[in-house]
Parts: sequence; C-alpha cells; structure tokens
Amino acid sequence: MIGIYKITNPDNKTYIGQSINIENRWKDHRNINAKRKTKLHKSFINYGVENHKFEIIQECEKDELNHLEAFFIHKYDSVVSGFNTHIPATYSSYPSVQSIQNEMDAILRVANVEPDIIVDDIKAKYQQLKHKTVFIRLLAANLKKSPAYLRNQWFGTWSIPISEQPKVLEFLNNVLKNQ
Repeated sequence: MIGIYKITNPDNKTYIGQSINIENRWKDHRNINAKRKTKLHKSFINYGVENHKFEIIQECEKDELNHLEAFFIHKYDSVVSGFNTHIPATYSSYPSVQSIQNEMDAILRVANVEPDIIVDDIKAKYQQLKHKTVFIRLLAANLKKSPAYLRNQWFGTWSIPISEQPKVLEFLNNVLKNQ
C-alpha cells in the first residue's frame, strides 16, 4: 500500500512518514536493533514499540507522497513538537496549515468529494460552550481518552479522526442542550 502514515508515542508526539510499501516500512521502524538513532527510535526504546500507535492516515498515488507528507507534517506540527526532522524540501515553504488545508479542499472538490463539514460544525458549537474544560473532561471520560490528548490533538489542531467525529458532535449537541 502506498501512502502516508503516523506513529504516535504515549506522550502524543508524532512522526509522519511516507512509503510505497507502508507495511514493510512499519516493520523497518520497529527494528530497534537498527544502527539509526533517531528521536523516534529512542522513543521506541524508552516506551517500547508496542506502546506506539501506528496509523495509515492517507492512501495515495506515488507522485502525491511528498505533497501529502508535507501537509500532514504541518497539520500535526510534527517537526516542532514531534519526531520529524524536516519537511520534504519541495513543500517546505508553505506558510500555514490553513493554506495547505485550502489546497487539499480544492483537490477534494475536483475529485467530487466534499471537504469535511462535520469538523466545521463541531468548531462552531464548541465555541458556544460556556465550560470548555469540563466538556473536554467529560468527553475524554466518555471516549476513554486523556483530556490533555483531546485538548492538544483534537481541539488544538482540529484533527478529530473521521471515525470519532459523529460521536463528538452528538456528545457536543447533548452538552449544549443541557447547558
């Protein structure tokens, strides 16, 4: 499988990578006996490989790899607060995540796929909350996730996994009704 993947450690630091064979690449990463000593490798040693979450976040064509890798590195801020050491050179001059998101939205529209409107609805309703901290704690308990993870990864970057968005929206609607 060709695409972009994300590795997250127990401290929620991420590494974004690309591969033309993601399964083999994950096997390569897990080899802690390798001679490389990257920040990600050190995290594997500190926390154990089994305590890192591996996700395929985007399947794509080979010629889209650099562009999409740069997009997700920006989106997850994984150079500054994660394990990536650089952004692919061709795409390192993007000024912001928003400009990349706009470009991705345009690509999705051309492909007849609507950009995700659920996150926009969640953002708007989240802004209406009187007690955001309480909401995040309740949601974290409901989803069995850490409040810090939700605050920083989901609501800090608006990177709510597609599979979780309907649950978050439903929970948010219920909280707003009872506010």
